[in-house]
Amino acid sequence: MTPRMYFALVLRGIGAWKLVHSLEDFTTAWNIHEKLYTLPYDTSASFINLGVVNIIAGALLLVGASAIAALVVPGIHRKEADSNDAANV
Repeated sequence: MTPRMYFALVLRGIGAWKLVHSLEDFTTAWNIHEKLYTLPYDTSASFINLGVVNIIAGALLLVGASAIAALVVPGIHRKEADSNDAANV
């Protein structure tokens, strides 16, 4: 695997983590709404907003990981790719 592929894999992992983390935000919002959990300054709406933002960020990271990786990590040159083919088998 190339460094760009590893970077895209990490971005997809972070995206999946953000999607799972949004479930925790929605659960906390439900607990606040049902008065099972109280916070002095936060409301259930703030956790719902945070959950929606986490869903959007996670979906963008999952879908756009290869495009983001192409912007950040330089590609390998053709000469380097030919010499490293045996290492990727």
